[in-house]
Amino acid sequence: MCPVRHSPDVPLPPRLTSISGFLELAAFWFGHQPYANANDSAVVEMTNRAPISVLVVDDSSRIRTSLRQMMEPDPRFGKLLEAANATEGFSLFELNRPDAVVLDLQLPDLNGLEVLKMMKAAHPAAVVVVLTSHNEPEIREECRRRGADWFIEKAPGLATVASSLLWLCFSSQRTRSSAIQERGDSPIDSARKRRVE
Repeated sequence: MCPVRHSPDVPLPPRLTSISGFLELAAFWFGHQPYANANDSAVVEMTNRAPISVLVVDDSSRIRTSLRQMMEPDPRFGKLLEAANATEGFSLFELNRPDAVVLDLQLPDLNGLEVLKMMKAAHPAAVVVVLTSHNEPEIREECRRRGADWFIEKAPGLATVASSLLWLCFSSQRTRSSAIQERGDSPIDSARKRRVE
């Protein structure tokens, strides 16, 4: 695990209950040091930005409800949209142009990879996080090839979706790309690797 430095007069933040807690977790994932106080520019940018609109496309009502319960109380999230299939999801995506999409790959009417490709073609700036039960390297690579910004495995990674969306939406494109290239995997994989090391 990478050491996380804090200023002696700044208490350790509770994980994921504050912006600095989120930055501490980001440091854990990517090996970067977090910002120690609320006057830092990244923290100020995070709190001053408009809330993130999110579309969740998943045929499981349990997953959709869990994600809504995670994001709804957080003021950094704004409009939360839900779709149970690809057709409804893409329609909501085109109509609302959300900042971020959480996309399941196994949808009842269309393969999630096709939906991912369509979404990125229609609105390349949208952050798309693939959330799936399948973790095969070929699927992960195909998701990256089609423009996915992140890949999270459902069972171990569901709790990290909200924090991943915040980091992806509030960081600059350059920061995201360099972190993803440097790590080459998703936050949950990085955390798992550090536990093994």
